[in-house]
Amino acid sequence: MTINDFLKQKMQGSKDPFAVRNKRFRILSVDGGGLKGMFTAYAILKLKEEYNIDLFEEFDMFVGTSTGSIIIGALLSGWTAQEIYNEYLNGQTLMFGKPYTFREQMTKLLYARYDDSLINESLKKTLGDKTIAEIEKLHNKPFIIAATNMNESKPIMFGSSHFKSLNKRYNSLPLWQMVRASAAAPFYLEPIKEETTGANLFDGGVWANNPALMAIVLAQGDLNIDLKNIEMLSFGQTFIEGISIEPSKGKDLLKNPSKNAIGLLAYSALYANQNFDTFAASLLLKNRLLRYSPREANIHGRVDKVNKDYIEYCRQSWETNKEYIVEFIKTGRNNNYHLGETKRYN
Repeated sequence: MTINDFLKQKMQGSKDPFAVRNKRFRILSVDGGGLKGMFTAYAILKLKEEYNIDLFEEFDMFVGTSTGSIIIGALLSGWTAQEIYNEYLNGQTLMFGKPYTFREQMTKLLYARYDDSLINESLKKTLGDKTIAEIEKLHNKPFIIAATNMNESKPIMFGSSHFKSLNKRYNSLPLWQMVRASAAAPFYLEPIKEETTGANLFDGGVWANNPALMAIVLAQGDLNIDLKNIEMLSFGQTFIEGISIEPSKGKDLLKNPSKNAIGLLAYSALYANQNFDTFAASLLLKNRLLRYSPREANIHGRVDKVNKDYIEYCRQSWETNKEYIVEFIKTGRNNNYHLGETKRYN
């Protein structure tokens, strides 16, 4: 029995689904990273295939940023592990459309490299037009998707009604548009324009590429979950020391934003934020956190492209770490945690 089932039984007629607070509260957190989300999708698939573990059934709260919001949105919409994996396997055609010419790219907001018609169509098909209110009719699990309001320089947390502290002005958007906003990575996809306010909404990765700390704060602040009861499985897509700078000129300047001077500030800030969030979550939860992310740089993993070598890397990483992941899901304890773990992220 999952904690969600337990709470439903115990809280018949109660307005507070989390009133039983002396039980494990389990959060699934998924980072941004474009098509490198294959790393997470592969693990989700193998958990189901090899151990019959359904993460949606096992966890109580779900948070995602950018590609992580796609995975969380798919789980909330009832997609199977195989369907999520297939989405990433075909991601180059489902998520990134025809590249713009250099001249066209220079006219796009945030210098978007790709036409967004394919990802819009794919997300509509995957997630449909369900709003947050409609999703909550299907299940009572708290969830948050991170994005950014470019016009106001404010974080956006698209969240279920459990979170009373959040501004709900964008909650009438369908889930697919929330996810599309969260996934609008600078240099790759244009922001979406919210019709009512005219705001440009884009990648949550600029402030919460790893949404783990955001999740802990909201679980405590809005749901009143005791910190000692929080357990978290955190999926990352990127190596923590993955920045390489190769200054470029002319048409090559935006060809690979993570490897030129223009992308330096954006990517350095993104990774610094990500590493601090991981540091903070590790410090707060200690052995109640398992962080599963690439442990070394991999040249075959790109935001906009994966190939068979990267899939093989995902397989090798899974084979090396699967017993630790399964044990954590069962026990809520990371037996590999040590007091020096936090020093990896600062």
